[in-house]
Amino acid sequence: MITVTLDFDPPDVPDAVRTTAVVTAAGDPVSGLAYPIAWTAGAGGAWSFAFAEAAGPTAYRYTAVATYGGVDTAAFDGTATTGDFVGRIAAATDLRARFGPANVAGWSATASNPSGLAQAEDPAAVRASIEHAEDEVESLFAGSVYAVPFVPTGGRMPAVLVDAVVVMAAYRLYTQRGLRDAKVGGDLSALRRDALDALSLYAGGARHFAALRQRDGSAGLAVTVVEPGANRISDGAALAPAGQDPEAGRRLIPGVGWVRTN
Repeated sequence: MITVTLDFDPPDVPDAVRTTAVVTAAGDPVSGLAYPIAWTAGAGGAWSFAFAEAAGPTAYRYTAVATYGGVDTAAFDGTATTGDFVGRIAAATDLRARFGPANVAGWSATASNPSGLAQAEDPAAVRASIEHAEDEVESLFAGSVYAVPFVPTGGRMPAVLVDAVVVMAAYRLYTQRGLRDAKVGGDLSALRRDALDALSLYAGGARHFAALRQRDGSAGLAVTVVEPGANRISDGAALAPAGQDPEAGRRLIPGVGWVRTN
């Protein structure tokens, strides 16, 4: 079952939404649907309808019309796909959860929207923004202790990584259509900068992801605490000799530097 959802910002919630054109897949009408399709009103200005999809990944097209005060006011074309895009680190659902479906839909639409009414999400633009963000994040960790592409050891990606990809994807999604609102663009730019600063701490070794596989195949960063006066080698990483290191209990990670372990 595939669900098509539109989000309208109050107070411009329409009285009704319906499809006025036949839903098509690869140019052919989708059978088994009664037209015009009535959309179901949800909370917060969300309208949706659902239908059974064909086998395999398929893109559908539809034309929706919103009615205000008995008058058909807003008409727009939209697309829907069988299932949301799931990337290597983040998914389209993560992007909507962070910034809201209406924002993601509006930012993904490159066409002019002078009416300011809701726009349908462009799945291709959303996917491209997430893939670009993932590539950029992974490039920051090239040569680090972590295996790239990332391999979660607990089944889930660290929330810090997911949020960073989502923020960077949102920034790219918004700017690819031109900075139409300096404040929104500035806010997203600041969020992106903060995300990059946070990731640099992990890439540089100041912080570590315990739930990511390392390049050597180990799960997470094994930290060895050194007692004062000790001088040992552990996990292939040199430990600072107590006589030379005034802060005994640090670990030297090749290519990263000294990391405190206590």
